[in-house]
Amino acid sequence: VAKLKSKMMWENTLVVMSSDNGGQTTKYGANNQPLRGGKLSDLEGGIRVNAFASGGAIPHSKRGTKLDDYIHVADWYATFCAIAGVDMHDEKAEAAGLPPVDGIDHSALLLKSVKEAPPGSGQRTEIHHAVRALTRGQWKLITGGELDVEAMRNESAALGGPWVVRADYLTGYED
Repeated sequence: VAKLKSKMMWENTLVVMSSDNGGQTTKYGANNQPLRGGKLSDLEGGIRVNAFASGGAIPHSKRGTKLDDYIHVADWYATFCAIAGVDMHDEKAEAAGLPPVDGIDHSALLLKSVKEAPPGSGQRTEIHHAVRALTRGQWKLITGGELDVEAMRNESAALGGPWVVRADYLTGYED
C-alpha cells in the first residue's frame, strides 16, 4: 500500500481477495464453524467464503462496510471487464462453440457511493452451486443425500490431477 501511495497509484487501485470454497475438513482439518460442511460440500461451510475489497478506488462511504449481496466467483470477470472498460465477450470461445461468458457486473456495488448503490442493490438473486444445490434469496435447496466426495476419479486427467470435479477439460482450446 505504501509503495502504491508513494507512486501516486493508490487512488486508482482496487484490491479484491476472495476464496473459492470453504476449507477441507477431512484431510487438512479445517474448521468452518459455525457453518456445516467444507470443500466439495454444498453445505454453507463449503460454499460461503470471506472476501474483501480495498483500495483508493473504493468510495469513502463504502470503506469498512459489510456487503451481504450475492457475488459468484464467475461474476468477478464481468466486474473487472466493466471496470477496465473492455467487452467481456470472448470471440474465440464463441468460434469454438462454447457458451457466452456467464457473469454479472457488480462494479457499482464496489465503486459507487452507498447512496448510489446501497447494500442489497446487487443484481444477483440466486446462486447455482452444483447439480443439486441452489440458493435463491434467503432459501437454499439441496436435493438428494450428502455425498462423501462429489467428484469422479480420473487417473488419466490431463490437468488438475486425478480428481476432476463435475467438469471436463476441453482440448483444442489452448491457444
